[in-house]
Amino acid sequence: MNFKIHSAIYGEGDNWIDVKNILDMQITPNGINIVANNHLFGDPSQFKLKQLKVEYSLDGETKNKIINEKENFTVIVNNVSKQKQLFSIFS
Repeated sequence: MNFKIHSAIYGEGDNWIDVKNILDMQITPNGINIVANNHLFGDPSQFKLKQLKVEYSLDGETKNKIINEKENFTVIVNNVSKQKQLFSIFS
C-alpha cells in the first residue's frame, strides 16, 4: 500500500491536538474512511466548529486536505495492480 499519513491535527483557532496516531490506527488495506468528529478525536475546543488538517502521500504524491467537523475523510487505495499480479500467479 502506497498510502501514508505524515501529519494530522484536529481543532480550531489556537486549540489543536495531534491525531496522527488515531488516523494511523484507522488505515485498512483499502485506505481510510472516517468522520472527523469529537467522538473519534476528543474535543479540544468546546462549542466551536473544528477542522481536521491532514498531510498524506498516496503513490508518492504528497497532498494536504482540510476536513470540516462531521465530514468524511476518505482515501481509497487502488489495489488493481496487486490484483492483476495475484491473478497472473494463480492462472
